[in-house]
Amino acid sequence: DVKNSKENDYPLRQHVFAQKWQLVAQTPRFLSLSSDIETYTGGAHGMVNFATLLWDKEKAASLDPVDIFTSKAAYDAAVSKSFCDGIAAAKRAKGIEPNEAADGVFESCPKASDHILWLGSSDGKLLDRLTIGITAYVVGPYVEGNYRIDVPMNSALKNAVKPEYAAFVGVKR
Repeated sequence: DVKNSKENDYPLRQHVFAQKWQLVAQTPRFLSLSSDIETYTGGAHGMVNFATLLWDKEKAASLDPVDIFTSKAAYDAAVSKSFCDGIAAAKRAKGIEPNEAADGVFESCPKASDHILWLGSSDGKLLDRLTIGITAYVVGPYVEGNYRIDVPMNSALKNAVKPEYAAFVGVKR
């Protein structure tokens, strides 16, 4: 960018990168972290993205949270209705009527597995909460901002968990 700004005689704008990690949950088996990432590279506005880390203490390895499910397709099928309903409710809470049109500019309900998943715990023992992060431009324009959709860990989601992790996942009542 420095080279391009000099060659094309336009002002260089300072780039920004900031990342903040937060504890989502800690259970005997897992440590779950969330992160907000703010970037600016000289465009019309900065962007906020998300990151996730699920640390499996027993395996001493990080997992993509979706990896606790038998497949992305199984996860998507189990979470879809709650996720779509959550998006609509979050939009209404902002005073925005959800656009259900299939030919709209923005998706009314994207595949959950294409977005960041944070796994949480209400009791410090089992993973029983899910939050899915959606960045700007996915379900609405930049001005709408990001969405964090809380989805209950229900029996359909629990049934989609790989057998090796089933004992560490609970259904929130």
